[in-house]
Amino acid sequence: MDSTESGHKTASEILGLMSISVCDGVPGVMRISSGRAGPIVGVTVCSHGNEPSGLAAVDYLLNTLKLPVNLLRGEVYLVVNNLQAALESKRFVSVDMNRLPADTPTRDNDPASEVRRSRELLPIWKKFDVGLDIHSTSQDAPPMIISLGPMFHAELVRGFPIEIVISNIDRVQRGKPAPAFYGDSEKTKAIGIEAGQHDVEQAGKCASACAEALLQNLGMLPGTTVQAGRFREFRVVASIILPDESYSMEGVFENLKHVEKGTLIAKGSGPDFVMPIDGCTIMHNGKPHPDDPKNEALFITEPEKAW
Repeated sequence: MDSTESGHKTASEILGLMSISVCDGVPGVMRISSGRAGPIVGVTVCSHGNEPSGLAAVDYLLNTLKLPVNLLRGEVYLVVNNLQAALESKRFVSVDMNRLPADTPTRDNDPASEVRRSRELLPIWKKFDVGLDIHSTSQDAPPMIISLGPMFHAELVRGFPIEIVISNIDRVQRGKPAPAFYGDSEKTKAIGIEAGQHDVEQAGKCASACAEALLQNLGMLPGTTVQAGRFREFRVVASIILPDESYSMEGVFENLKHVEKGTLIAKGSGPDFVMPIDGCTIMHNGKPHPDDPKNEALFITEPEKAW
């Protein structure tokens, strides 16, 4: 269905609304059209089903900004990417939706819930000229912009209340993040954000502010934005994947914490994992093992660069 105004405010209420919203036969999708020419923007949330900050942004767009009334041009698609995982309050059901197989579009009859859902969403995703994928973190962390693709789209993130940029992660990680399948790979501009820690109110406010700023930058909402300061870039250069269950992380590696070269990261029945450079760590879940043993236990970045 096309969008309607709603009085829903909580994450569970917004998820309930989105779960019964259907666009082009696809559940969990709401289309808002201005009726005028302009960009097609996708705001995608819950690629990991246990990350509620994106639902706060959906609430803000619908109920505070009243997007169905105030959209100036173009169209906005609000999409709950991993709908089943979100309804079950799980990070994922079968496979991480941010680690999809590169050949997902051609995987007929794949048993993995997230692959099937991605194939269902492909006709929606392919419409996007611009995509914003909203995430949050298990550990306390400052908000981060995730630069996706070969270029950083500074014109899209002007006014985001975020100074940290994580680059190159989509080229280091296993598999493909969902935004890799958005729109035309040569033309579509996709960015991600880590809005803060799960279930922290400020993360929802950050996600909401980013969604609003993006639409203002595209001339789709009234208002102008100003970039408040410089960016601090952390370029991802490596990851740690634990080879088997004998391996455990050596403590908690905080997001953006500086770690000296040679520091012990993980140990098990085989060779130790040590920090390969003087750099920083990100995306450790704070546990001895990753949520999915096939995925990265953490990522390693170069020291920050300010620009």
